[in-house]
Amino acid sequence: MLQTNAVFDSQGKGNQAVTIAQDLPYPMTYRVDAQATDVSNLSVSNSKTFTALPSDRLIGLKSSFVADAGKPFNVQVIVTNPKAETLTGQNLRIELQQILHSSVTQVVEGSQTERDQVEYKTIDQKEVSSTNAPQSVSMTPKESGSYRIRANFTNAKDDRTATDLQIWATGENPVSWGGRDTNNRLELQLDKKTYRSGETANVVIQSPYPEAELYFAVVRHDTIYKTITKVRGGAPQIQFQVTPDMIPNAAIEAVLVRQGDPLEKVSDNLDKLVRVGFAPFNTQLDEQYLKVQVTPQQTTNQPGNEETVQLELKNSQGTPVKGQFTVMAVNEAVLQLTNYRLPDLVKTVYAEQPISTRFADNRSNVVLEPLASPIDKGWGFGGGLSDGAGATRIREDFRPLAYYNGSVITDANGNANIKFKLPDDLTTWRVMAIATDGNFHFGNGDATFITTKPLVTNPILPQFARLGDRLEAGLSVTNNTGQPGTLTLDGTVSGSLQLAENTTASLKTQAESQTSAYRFPIVVSRPGDGKVKFTTQLNNASDAFEVPLLVRSSDIIEQVVETGTTEKNVQIPMNIDASASNDTGGLNILLASTLIPELKAPARQVLEEEQLPFLEPAASQLTIAANLQLLSQTYEQTFGEFNPAEQAAKALERLQKLQRPDGGFATFPGQEKSDPFVSPYVAQAFAKAAAAKIAIASNLVNQLKTYLQKTLTDPGQYDFCKEQSCKDQVRLQSLLALSELGNKRNDFLSDLYDRREQFSQVDQIKLARLLSQSPEWQTEANTLTDQIQKPSMRQDGRQRLICLKVGTG
Repeated sequence: MLQTNAVFDSQGKGNQAVTIAQDLPYPMTYRVDAQATDVSNLSVSNSKTFTALPSDRLIGLKSSFVADAGKPFNVQVIVTNPKAETLTGQNLRIELQQILHSSVTQVVEGSQTERDQVEYKTIDQKEVSSTNAPQSVSMTPKESGSYRIRANFTNAKDDRTATDLQIWATGENPVSWGGRDTNNRLELQLDKKTYRSGETANVVIQSPYPEAELYFAVVRHDTIYKTITKVRGGAPQIQFQVTPDMIPNAAIEAVLVRQGDPLEKVSDNLDKLVRVGFAPFNTQLDEQYLKVQVTPQQTTNQPGNEETVQLELKNSQGTPVKGQFTVMAVNEAVLQLTNYRLPDLVKTVYAEQPISTRFADNRSNVVLEPLASPIDKGWGFGGGLSDGAGATRIREDFRPLAYYNGSVITDANGNANIKFKLPDDLTTWRVMAIATDGNFHFGNGDATFITTKPLVTNPILPQFARLGDRLEAGLSVTNNTGQPGTLTLDGTVSGSLQLAENTTASLKTQAESQTSAYRFPIVVSRPGDGKVKFTTQLNNASDAFEVPLLVRSSDIIEQVVETGTTEKNVQIPMNIDASASNDTGGLNILLASTLIPELKAPARQVLEEEQLPFLEPAASQLTIAANLQLLSQTYEQTFGEFNPAEQAAKALERLQKLQRPDGGFATFPGQEKSDPFVSPYVAQAFAKAAAAKIAIASNLVNQLKTYLQKTLTDPGQYDFCKEQSCKDQVRLQSLLALSELGNKRNDFLSDLYDRREQFSQVDQIKLARLLSQSPEWQTEANTLTDQIQKPSMRQDGRQRLICLKVGTG
């Protein structure tokens, strides 16, 4: 909707107007993403959401969960504005609509697919005018089944302002529940999402039988409650009381056995005479939470000083309780990299679980690991070398974790204090505490405070440097003193670093009220890590820092592969860059009697380098590992640097995480839909792995086959693939992939061959290969192969010839 750039004011604030469409079809949620970048190119981002309503009038409906067929029930209705203020005199139309399920046949690209269809039939209708109190309307369902209550303004031109509420009506007549009747699953509908102890839960059984015997139970590790009763009609109702032993993770279970006329007198389909249903049964966990209050004694402090934090623990009713804290103080800049917060132990301990036993240990999730780079965000620069800054403290301690204590015990009133010395970061610190009282009650809390100075400096350095690099390094300076003056900067470098020729890292300039950046040329002269030190002074304010700069060794500069035979000697020329250092690195020579060693270096680079968790690299790694395994089996040679089978297993593990419920594969983690272009590439990788006798879970392959068959039938299911050229490409890739998996098909080959001229030359080659695999398409395969191999004229007048070998397998 909107993408723009803006500059913050001197207080670090800004605003941006967002225009919302006036014709919203229903309430919509918008997300606002913002990223801020300072003069040193350090960035931070955040996201917030808001809801836009299509109207300034909202209709509220309230009714019982279940009604009796043929008997009236009450519906309460009220009208408010977005601020929950009631609106009077609003004319409303209330409709009771029966939900009818039926089956239709959908024809897509010549393929017929059974689909469920839902229709709404108006059974009852009333009109009412809103007042300050909820208005009650009586309505009557004629027969059992599911119903929708729809309320809208009488003068409304569309359904944007309508409100819906679904209920169920119990009765003795049978009900069609749509596609649910095509298997032996029994649907159970609870009247609420969560329950408290002592409340009564209502459950509607969506029965397909006119008469049946029902076994109903509330279970967890054992049966907590059960009953056996005879029921009639399509929507019988069961009620039970929630007890404390149902907290947490209870579930409801039902077995419905058909009864009625003898089987020899029934002409209906008798394949399925039993239905089994299961549904999670959630309970509210508010009383399991503890209230944790974290209060830093000083909201603003200076680096190296001592900070005191007060901790307070209360139960859900606000009464102080004795307990135990786990406390940590962490650099907020580091936390923002992953948005880490302490886990909610109530949700962890009382998480929804299946009826089984599982063991887990979440301690690894609360371990903070230091950053791989020593250049932690928050390091500052400052302090001059003048006499006035002679006693300036140099900031060198930049630990991201300022404090950690796994066991802080409170007193009887739930209070505890901690003290710790602050590192040298100029940043925001977040104190996070997680608590328990020893009785399966848990709580979280956090608070922030800032370490700053009147003169704030931060580094401008790369993450690392290499030998021979020339870089612009320096610092950013923020004047918080509120006073003008002369800013004095002095810097030195040591170790493998030195200042560029005829330059110094000293500067005197007029201080500015905003944040300013100052950079100086530095070169990496020799191996080994370097250090950068800066001091700044402005009037009576000063600061100083010293930070390391990691210098990495150079990668392989030149790699030469030469093959052939010789009886005496051979010369292999190499091109070494003149700027390469003569005191680092070396020359590795590998001799072998086969070409396999030529593959080791590039294969190791691809297999062992850290890849983003994307689909294409994982499939490529599986293909490479499978090919190496085949070579190893053929020539009876091993790859000492790595094991192809192990690399294939790692690639399969990454691929398994990317498989979607439809059987296809997502391009990246979190993508909702499968990728119809890259998923066939995974099938080719699976086929190569199978040829190398690498074990692959059968469900991975079978689900992928199902997905490929669906995309072959209906490639237009994707919004981006409505053009015929896109559909043809998806079908071609799907056919090739299915063929690789052993499912050779000739569906749509006639259409693809007729439109072969619209394909790229690469796709024509693939089509020719596909045609050659079908005996009845050999003539067309040869024709297309001859056409591809015909010389063509380039724009410069020369000919080009493609040599193509088309196999028959």
